[in-house]
Amino acid sequence: MPEMPCPRAATCTAALLAIASLLLAALSVQAQPPLSTPAQRGAATVESRVLSQASAAGSREIRCRGKQGGFTIHSAGPKEGAPGMVKMAISYSKSRTPPGPDGTGLEPGTCAWADGLMASGDLSQVQFVTEANAQLKRQQHGSGTDASGTAAEKFPDAQTIPAYLNDANHYWSFSIEGKEYGWYLAGRHGPWKPSLKDRVVTQAAGGVSPSRPGSVTDQVVGPKIDATRTRTDLFALQNVRVFPNIGGVVVRFDARHQATPTVELHTEAPIKEPSTGRWFFPKVLASMKASPVASQSTGRLGHYLAQNMQLEQGKAFHYLITVPGNSSIPEYQHTGTFTTLGMTVKVVFSQVHVIDDSDSDGAGELSFYYYAHSERYQAHSPERTLASGAKFRPGVTLTIANQPIDRLKILVEGYEDDSGPGGRRLYPGVVEGQFDYHYAIHKPGVSNFGDFEWNLAKQELDLNRHPGKSTSIPFTIRSMPVAGKQARLMFEVSGYVEVTRPDR
Repeated sequence: MPEMPCPRAATCTAALLAIASLLLAALSVQAQPPLSTPAQRGAATVESRVLSQASAAGSREIRCRGKQGGFTIHSAGPKEGAPGMVKMAISYSKSRTPPGPDGTGLEPGTCAWADGLMASGDLSQVQFVTEANAQLKRQQHGSGTDASGTAAEKFPDAQTIPAYLNDANHYWSFSIEGKEYGWYLAGRHGPWKPSLKDRVVTQAAGGVSPSRPGSVTDQVVGPKIDATRTRTDLFALQNVRVFPNIGGVVVRFDARHQATPTVELHTEAPIKEPSTGRWFFPKVLASMKASPVASQSTGRLGHYLAQNMQLEQGKAFHYLITVPGNSSIPEYQHTGTFTTLGMTVKVVFSQVHVIDDSDSDGAGELSFYYYAHSERYQAHSPERTLASGAKFRPGVTLTIANQPIDRLKILVEGYEDDSGPGGRRLYPGVVEGQFDYHYAIHKPGVSNFGDFEWNLAKQELDLNRHPGKSTSIPFTIRSMPVAGKQARLMFEVSGYVEVTRPDR
């Protein structure tokens, strides 16, 4: 085919340069290594760049905010063909508020899309790959290990990432590149921090931290108090302390005498009026008049207290304190967030006893999946060869923190797989995203399909029948009867439930 002449040489040259630039840009995106590799470990702090890189690669970002006991994170086994690397899975609740550019919109212990809320049909588990022990070489050379709460920023691995996400001031970002069997698959992942232009300056007013557990953030609104105080500054709202409780909150602060402060609450953030700079809630969920506490008032300031004990447990709230001004002193406001407390429940699966391995030719190839107050399994025991009568300790503990639970559902599924090495893995009747509790309780409790047999053991506990600040409830649950079924797999699971209720 004859070569086509270019009528305008300058135009052709410009077009070729543009194409070359695009190709170089695409190659640079593909060449970036995951954040969790040693090459990136020294610069693992992500300054809002994860989102732009994820978008460039055609993926989407999930952003999670830490909380003590807020996530279930477990190993999903070693990464095939990658020595020293493991697959991890994190189960999370979906945030009811969008993250916002600085991340503070995320409720502690939840995740959301970086650009908005998750829909009801979006998945609630992410699988990612990281090192099993990122500090192994340091240990081998006797140089010590980083055991701090921020170790994951330099040494992300199977131990440091869960510890990092126990702090409500820590965030983790996952670049989602696909999904399978009910979980999203992450490529790049790492700690996330807002850039300076997106960061909202926050402070704990007066430098006083809450004396009770709970997530509290504060932002002072009003004239800045500095070394050259004016008369009005001396009467500014100060020393705000917020004490989240089980289904309630106590708010204390100092303000001018003879004021009539109010404390308003809502689950959505307040709005700032552009013309006046005042904060307000379009709708007020709860409003409290703060009462003066004469015994704790000193000098020019009075001490005030407001409380509400009728709030939902384990829920995030925004609060707005308003101290009205007068003819000589301006109005002061203070905003922030807190999360009410709820009970903490730990489900410990101590032992699995195989009653019948269902394999007539020898020991069975068995795997088990564990649920507690969840629609998706939160942990599993990888396939192992077990004969009838065998017992093993799964080492599985599932924690549900800060949630109001009246009836606790516990379920264990067992599978026996005779497909052999390299056989076809087929979860019976399951399509992507349906391998969950809802499917488990609606399918036949015991049955078989091809080379698979399955059975399940389940129990529902009424926690209201076990009152007290701390209690332990043992359980033993047996899989469903196999009489008249085309399957023989039978097992028994024992363990205990720990319930901890904080003081009011």
